[in-house]
Amino acid sequence: MTTQSSDILINEYSELEFGDMHPYGIAVGDVQSNHGWGNPYPFKNSPSPSDEKISFLWRGYVSVYRLNSDGQLILEKYEYPNLGKKREPDIVNEIMVGDFFLIMKTEFSGNRTYIPFRDGRIVSSPEEWIVEHD
Repeated sequence: MTTQSSDILINEYSELEFGDMHPYGIAVGDVQSNHGWGNPYPFKNSPSPSDEKISFLWRGYVSVYRLNSDGQLILEKYEYPNLGKKREPDIVNEIMVGDFFLIMKTEFSGNRTYIPFRDGRIVSSPEEWIVEHD
């Protein structure tokens, strides 16, 4: 598979820096299921990509998240960067709730780091994060 673009995380949470890690998904439940991707988070808002696909973006969209200063994760919008056509993003501003994991990687083929959120707030202690190793 062609290397895929990551999603975007805007970090306003001053207690943590993520270095060169980028978001690649949100999972609930057992993150070891589904080949390490867990079960998908049940978003209330869905993207609406066109049928036109780009090799580096097979989903047809990029999710833009904001980690606010209170440690809550918000799905702000879906962007649709396709070739030759400008399309406005879908603004959703969905505050994520419950227990879930933010899946971060330094590169598409790299190991995953699962950052837990409990009751909708980030667990800021890296000792509680799950880190894959080769």
